[in-house]
Amino acid sequence: MTTENTEVQPAEKPAAKFLSAKPREKTVTLDHPFEYDGVEVTTITIRRTTGKEINEFLDRVAAASGETVVPPMVQCSLEVWESMDDDDRYKVEMEMVDFFPRRLRDMAPSVLPASEDASVQ
Repeated sequence: MTTENTEVQPAEKPAAKFLSAKPREKTVTLDHPFEYDGVEVTTITIRRTTGKEINEFLDRVAAASGETVVPPMVQCSLEVWESMDDDDRYKVEMEMVDFFPRRLRDMAPSVLPASEDASVQ
């Protein structure tokens, strides 16, 4: 007697496709590249985020008790974020401002650096 596995796999959820021609990501070249865990880190990618990602980020920040939380628009691990030369981290943070959603800009205008390109929204 053979037993057949008839378990149905759930279909993959469809992903949103953004139609705007505005840039959704940017690569920042580090002035002080480094190696972490055998991998050379020479660039950091910054990207726009979804509302869900911002909600999850705000929840993590609220629960972090002073610990570092990597902003969701930065594409690197916490370990890479914390290992980065501070001048490079500042450079990434300055570039990141143009990718902040309006909600974050409105929540903390006094702590965000001024955007050089306010048209990217």
